[in-house]
Amino acid sequence: MADRNRWLVALASLAALCGCRAPPPAPPPGTVDPTRLVAAAPAEARDRVERKLRELGFSTRSDRDATLTLVAERVGPPDPAWATCPTAPATDPSSDRNRRSMEQPFALRSNVVARFTTPADRTLVSLDVLLAGRYRNPFVGIEFDERCRSTGGLEALLLGAAG
Repeated sequence: MADRNRWLVALASLAALCGCRAPPPAPPPGTVDPTRLVAAAPAEARDRVERKLRELGFSTRSDRDATLTLVAERVGPPDPAWATCPTAPATDPSSDRNRRSMEQPFALRSNVVARFTTPADRTLVSLDVLLAGRYRNPFVGIEFDERCRSTGGLEALLLGAAG
């Protein structure tokens, strides 16, 4: 009986300690929550997001499956409302003098995968967004990509369209 009481006291103490734990830290600036619960039915939310993507110049491919997955891509001029792209170094591979230049992206490739599921009585819209700046090496004319950081602007537009 005494062992059982000690065990209960230890369990209660552990539960109290876990309950007093500090809340998780806020996400760092610039991070985006790419999910939202909406009241619209999954098919309706998917149609709204697809319409918004087409408005924004994306080409879309949707699989009419049970998960209602939507895949979209757009290549266009860099949009500072959607992404911040780094300045990327370009080197001259044939130079003895180690010539370098710092380049800005001339295009932005935006890839979106949107999923529409129903974990409860509402629709969960989940977005995976990949943004890559397209750069040109002026010494050899070769193009290369560098990952860009999302500002949350594109995600906000799409989640707002979902409902």
